[in-house]
Amino acid sequence: MKVVKFFALVAFSGIVLTSCEQGTKATNDSEVVQEKQEVALLQQATFNVEGMTCAIGCANLIQSKLAGLPGVEQAVVDFDTKTATVIYQEGKQTPEDFTTTVEKIANGIYQVNDMQSQQYSN
Repeated sequence: MKVVKFFALVAFSGIVLTSCEQGTKATNDSEVVQEKQEVALLQQATFNVEGMTCAIGCANLIQSKLAGLPGVEQAVVDFDTKTATVIYQEGKQTPEDFTTTVEKIANGIYQVNDMQSQQYSN
């Protein structure tokens, strides 16, 4: 009788472990599909920022504020050319959000103009 119980326990354990592995694989597959969809929805916004007076203080401050927004994959502010480039997930941010964020810094000392947005491609 002990042998029958032992084999029944082993068989039950095998079924449970097999079903858990299949469930994990399905979850991983759906995560991969979701990641691919997010990558496909990346946008790039490029705009000018007026009012910057230094690379270390102004440009870095603006860059860090933009990079900290949800859905922003990358933000680069170039002091020399007075331009900012933001790569972001469509649906999580808009170009208007970037304008609002930049123009709120330092009580409106920075101004955004020439906003352009397009689908991002590496």
